[in-house]
Amino acid sequence: LTGYSGFAGAGANVEIDFLRYLGRFFGLSSTIGYSSISFNENAYKAEYDRILNNYGVTVVDAGNYQVLKGMVGMIIKIPETMHTEVLLIFQLGIAMSVHPDIVVSNSELGVINSVGKNSDWSSISSAGIKINYWLTGKYGISLNYNLNSTRPGFHDNTGLEGPFFVPIRYQNINAGIVINI
Repeated sequence: LTGYSGFAGAGANVEIDFLRYLGRFFGLSSTIGYSSISFNENAYKAEYDRILNNYGVTVVDAGNYQVLKGMVGMIIKIPETMHTEVLLIFQLGIAMSVHPDIVVSNSELGVINSVGKNSDWSSISSAGIKINYWLTGKYGISLNYNLNSTRPGFHDNTGLEGPFFVPIRYQNINAGIVINI
């Protein structure tokens, strides 16, 4: 895993987690989540400017990547101390990923690249850590970090290759409320 993010930027994430403890140290988990990851149009444009040796004026218009996921997995729980519990969570599941519309135009050459918006279902994996601080026996606050990975295949009717695979690895950092039901 490298620090290179391709042409992805920051984005928004919403998740709902359900956790069921099966003893003092283990449990089961399930998650439903949605992420919208921005497309870095400036970095994409800079790459085209480099390739075209600044020939003409290049304009990039793109939407956001989107990932809707459903996962199940296991929890390894570190026993609670000082109203704080730490959970290691490992999950597998399925994700629907949406590739955004991308249109690259050049003032001298016209439209030089375009990819239409399309989606694909693929497997997804996640590893994370969740820290819960209990304010009362029922309510608490939670800080969560996840590293997610999926590899959907998208269609490109204008490309020579046709379908292409995009490895999507993204991190979530969430703060929220935890309720002991």
